[in-house]
Amino acid sequence: MRSKLIIGVFAIVFSLTMLRSGWYLENGYRLIGVNASDGIWNLALISELMNSFPPEHPGFAGELLKGYHFFYHILLAGIAKVTSIPTTSLYFHIFPLIISYLWGYGVYRVVVKLYKNKKAGLWSAFFSLFGGSFAFLLPLVWKQDLSINSGFGICQPLGCSLVNPAFASSIVLVIWSYYFLIEYLRTNKKKWAIWLIVATGISVGFKVYAGMILMGALAVAAVWRAWSQRKFDLLIIFGLALLMAMAVFFPFNANYGFLLFQPLWPPHITMQGPLGFTRWRVLWELAEYTHNWWGIIKLEIWANGVFFLGNMGTRLLAIFALGTFIKRGILKVDAIFYLAMLGVSYLIPMFFLQPAGGVFNMVQMYWYFLFLVSILVGPGIVSLMSKVNNRFYRILIYLLIVIITLPSSVTDLQILLTDKGRVIDNSQLEVLEFFREHGEYNQTVLQLPELRQKYTKEELYGWFTSRSSAIIPSLGGKRVYAVNEGVTFPDLDINKRLALIMRFLLPEKVCNKTNWDKLVCQDALNDAYNMLQSEDIHFIYSKEDRFWLDYWDKINVVYKGEGGSIYGI
Repeated sequence: MRSKLIIGVFAIVFSLTMLRSGWYLENGYRLIGVNASDGIWNLALISELMNSFPPEHPGFAGELLKGYHFFYHILLAGIAKVTSIPTTSLYFHIFPLIISYLWGYGVYRVVVKLYKNKKAGLWSAFFSLFGGSFAFLLPLVWKQDLSINSGFGICQPLGCSLVNPAFASSIVLVIWSYYFLIEYLRTNKKKWAIWLIVATGISVGFKVYAGMILMGALAVAAVWRAWSQRKFDLLIIFGLALLMAMAVFFPFNANYGFLLFQPLWPPHITMQGPLGFTRWRVLWELAEYTHNWWGIIKLEIWANGVFFLGNMGTRLLAIFALGTFIKRGILKVDAIFYLAMLGVSYLIPMFFLQPAGGVFNMVQMYWYFLFLVSILVGPGIVSLMSKVNNRFYRILIYLLIVIITLPSSVTDLQILLTDKGRVIDNSQLEVLEFFREHGEYNQTVLQLPELRQKYTKEELYGWFTSRSSAIIPSLGGKRVYAVNEGVTFPDLDINKRLALIMRFLLPEKVCNKTNWDKLVCQDALNDAYNMLQSEDIHFIYSKEDRFWLDYWDKINVVYKGEGGSIYGI
């Protein structure tokens, strides 16, 4: 019970990245950090799945959503429909706590099951949630103002996990799949095999990287068991899990292409980006120019060493668990499974890039690697401390471990707890409430850009990419014709939609009160109306007053307020 309470405290602290968002204040609705962008997109997708399956793009009405992992969103959408709990409460307050607890408790159970030590289990749970890199040394030693969270290129868990719910929920599947495998190998009971099949099979729907890691590791473990023990049960389990994964993945696959071979890109980008002050790239180009191949090899060793050791941070304490790990049986099937997960999560992103999303998406695979290493940190600490008999030194070492580990987490928490965030003001909330209460979900809204623009192609693209948002589908209960969700979908024809919006806005350029009845204005209005009809648009939303929309007899003003105007078609 004591261990569960400690993990519960870990879960609450870990969830603070989400818990401060999603509250109605006196002056509006507050969203902290990336929840003001990523959170809006995730809520929009949950709302979409509550109303439609297969889902369309909430911010690109009429286009099916492909190439995105949305099983977490399906889960929340289903619970919201059955229980009537608001999606915002589920997303910001309830599920972050559930995921954090299942994450930490899963690590604890795995470590206790393998190493029979509760203290090791708690340390591993702590490091999996709050582990940090050595990036805090960069400002101290090199006087560089760099991110303490991701200064060595990989985001640490507290600042990046729960705000990416697809990743966080997939971690739960990864650790519990490992636990199910351990229990199946120990007991040979079918229930554990079924749980293992389901957890690994659906993982690709939560996060494709989790599916790659689990399916790859399960394949290696199954082959090893068949070869070394002449037992083929894991091959059957793998086959069934693979069939389930294919059934989950292929119907919504966007065919963005295979991984691109780009060897050693993570350390290269780190040395050129955050660590550019080292002049590593200049030295590399100089060595290449002078054909100093040994110099290039040394620079590559330097870059890879900095990338690995810097990101590992105090997780390097896992080294002290190697003896215990080997003594347990490094060739055991569960150990092979674990080593395969480590190998897949480190080597694939080291040599390959994803065609869509590029660097940011692919580097997320390293988040799994850091998580998996954390499993061994607890046994490593216990092994280390078993060699220290003096109580004072033991306490001192424990304190030193915590102090060196926590800078990444403390910095993130400090920012999150002091950040006032973005507040969606009450006038905008009134607009969103109107949309929720009038019409059906599938009645598309055309959201217009700012009035001051000239509506050139470049201006509209700038508005779409940097100033539009999916706030109407997330909190207003309507799909939008064309807004940016903050997620890259290469198959969307953005230029076509922006061209149609430009065409719709032509009356704003050519119409005024003196020429309203003249041919040039009426032709533009008729063309704009035809565009609305052909694109099946039911509402127009503008933050500013536009006289031509108020004058136009083919649409009706259905709402006017400080938050803008809504027109019904």
